[in-house]
Amino acid sequence: MSLLGTATWLKEWLQTRKKLVFVGATVGMACVYGAIWVVDPDAFRVTENVNTRVFEITESARKSIFNLNETLTPVHETEISKKVMDILDEAIGVRSKLKSKQEELDQLSAKMDKLDLESRRPLAPQERALQDDIYKLKMSLPNLNGQLGVLQNRYLVETRAKLGPVDFLYFSIGAATTATFGDIAPNHWLVRLCVCIQVVLSVVLMGLVIDDLSKK
Repeated sequence: MSLLGTATWLKEWLQTRKKLVFVGATVGMACVYGAIWVVDPDAFRVTENVNTRVFEITESARKSIFNLNETLTPVHETEISKKVMDILDEAIGVRSKLKSKQEELDQLSAKMDKLDLESRRPLAPQERALQDDIYKLKMSLPNLNGQLGVLQNRYLVETRAKLGPVDFLYFSIGAATTATFGDIAPNHWLVRLCVCIQVVLSVVLMGLVIDDLSKK
């Protein structure tokens, strides 16, 4: 069979079975995406499909955790995991102690500035103790920040692990109709290649379906 004959046969075959082919291809691609995910769970990037409130709160906390002029507010357990709440509560406590110690040190420094060298000596150990306390408190903030980062990553990993058949069917229908919402996105070259093929084929099939409907 010549290339032209093959193309003609394929066109006629699609014309008679286009709706069935479109549905079958969409379901089939959903199975393909699911199979790729089983082999590589990182093949898909999940964003809005998860509770973005969790990510927003932890990210905001991570950005403001070092700034004493910003307020860290405890969050409700319904919005974020208990572990993150514990870390934020600890960060709030550290920030409060740090601010208090800094104010105490400023007051002591102002007092010492008004004294002569001999009168300052008895206050020097207290000054060093406050400086040590402030240093330790400041060093605890990066650790808390790192713990929040670990929880964020773990949250995303656990969310990716919750993907199921309905999610892949949803993704496949979105790719077929070019109406994806970005909540599940390809994160692997093979998935991107499959999406490209599916979009091209779906556009052709949908064109045939629309053409058929317009003639009725």
